[in-house]
Amino acid sequence: MFVKRPSTARLILLGVKQKFRAKREYGYLPMALVYEVKTRGEKLGYRWGELGWTLETNGADNAMIKAMGCSPYKVYRVFEKSLE
Repeated sequence: MFVKRPSTARLILLGVKQKFRAKREYGYLPMALVYEVKTRGEKLGYRWGELGWTLETNGADNAMIKAMGCSPYKVYRVFEKSLE
């Protein structure tokens, strides 16, 4: 049996520890991580990727995704209602 290698991938977790997020010298880390994953994926033959499951209220990640030339294709929202 021949199994075709996948051509798509999903980056399910992207995070920088809280203590480093606000420091200017580490501000590039999330974009550098995504760029590295993208570059390695292209070398392995991946044609499409998802930086998925980002809430619409996550302004920093959504801005980074747009800055890399990507566009959202789904919007995730969390609704809250008091049960009292």
